[in-house]
Amino acid sequence: MKAKLINALGIAVLIHLSFFAVVGVEEADAAFGLFDVYNFPDIEWKTIETEHWVIHYQASSKYGTTSEYTARKCAKYCEWIYQEVCGYYDYYLTEKTHIVVRDEEDIANGFAVYSNDWVTIWATNLYYIMRGRMEWVPDVLCHEFAHIVSLKCNDSMFERSPFLLGLGLYADGVNNVDIGTVDIIGGGINAPTYWVEGTAEYTTHQAGPNEWTSSRDMLLRMGVVDDALPTWDQLQMISGQSGWDRERVYNHGYNIGLYLKETYGADTYAKFAQESGKKWQWSWNKVVEKVLGVTGEEMYQGWVEWNEKKYELQTRDIRKALHIGDKIKLSERRKPWEEMSKQEKERDGVKLISSIGQFHPQYTPDGKYLVYKTRRSRIVMLPVTEDKLPQYSGVYLSRKEQYEIEEDAMRFGPMNWDSQYAISADGTKIAISKQMKDHWYGEEFNLIGYYPYDLFVYEFTYDEEGEIEDTEEIRISEGLRALEPTFSPDAERIAFVQARDGRHRIGVMDYHT
Repeated sequence: MKAKLINALGIAVLIHLSFFAVVGVEEADAAFGLFDVYNFPDIEWKTIETEHWVIHYQASSKYGTTSEYTARKCAKYCEWIYQEVCGYYDYYLTEKTHIVVRDEEDIANGFAVYSNDWVTIWATNLYYIMRGRMEWVPDVLCHEFAHIVSLKCNDSMFERSPFLLGLGLYADGVNNVDIGTVDIIGGGINAPTYWVEGTAEYTTHQAGPNEWTSSRDMLLRMGVVDDALPTWDQLQMISGQSGWDRERVYNHGYNIGLYLKETYGADTYAKFAQESGKKWQWSWNKVVEKVLGVTGEEMYQGWVEWNEKKYELQTRDIRKALHIGDKIKLSERRKPWEEMSKQEKERDGVKLISSIGQFHPQYTPDGKYLVYKTRRSRIVMLPVTEDKLPQYSGVYLSRKEQYEIEEDAMRFGPMNWDSQYAISADGTKIAISKQMKDHWYGEEFNLIGYYPYDLFVYEFTYDEEGEIEDTEEIRISEGLRALEPTFSPDAERIAFVQARDGRHRIGVMDYHT
């Protein structure tokens, strides 16, 4: 298929007060968000060029970061990825795609701007509990390039969308910081997010680097078995979604691709893009109707029934002797859950229950504190012994007792969102990995832009009754880029994982030095 005419309209204006950037970089689901971006003038950049790619990597920096190893892995896979992805959509790009490989920040992510033939990836591997583990570089590169090709193929108007760009400069006497705004103001993209993200996941699956893992299957299976799948309308947009609902758009979009492969053929997602590229549609659901002969909602219902049948067979024997656990909840609900308003649900029970997700729950060695990590990566220590949990005692606490426990709870962090914390064997310390920058809690901000993960230990002081009366935070590393801390049995040393340029190393350090 011949690539479309490039539209290169750009308008520049100067502004001085705000910095906005487009979040949802695939542009099909763009939203405005305030965040900080740095140009890192100390970095020396170098380039690797192949037949269809230009790969930019960090050769050196003031702080010793480099992304050359990851860039060379990109060069190893990129031409193969080009053929796989362009071949699937029968859409071959006329210009080279630029890859920016970053490792100055401890971030595991990537994004694509299809209108600019631009992919950015971070060297740190993403090991996400809701997706499982794949080979990072071919997986993320194929996913992001699939965005570029699928959206160009899908766009009936331009390969490049018109945009508004604003620029400004802020100086604090030491650093000069560029600020500005960018806004996409045109283009032919109106595709739903389940397809935008789902086709990138599915294309990567077809190419090989991606897998439908047990972690992904768990997230989908629980929605099907518990009759809690997102509605058809909820799968159209990721904006406004929270918690696992955002991940479910990726997950279910991927699985819809697998359903369409089995039911209509492996190239169905590609046919959607090709059909959309012929003529702009006021409703993208018309694309589904023209390709499949059924409406979008009928396709959705077929996908739901396909999964219900599959999981009914998988869980048939389990359901014959089903054991359902109880959520840890300290006080009794005032009314049934389904009758509660959103605000009542948020107030119901302790934070352990009303939070969207809790991870790595465990008791301190003395059994006096229940410890867990929240979805926003705070460590919470609830002063509640096991014998007070109604699920064991059979007796709910009063609201007053519950609120006292909440007030006495200790909270630390925030820590690395996908890392575990460690409790020393004697229960006197907790070790975490965290950055000294945080958009949620605003702990520290600087104009340099380097925010590595470092190790922190919280030491507890106990009173005569054996209760924790004071906590001291101790930072024990500087620029270490350390994750997954764990104490030695005597709590004198800490082992950790160090991430640099896409490679992980095991390290050990003395706690007191």
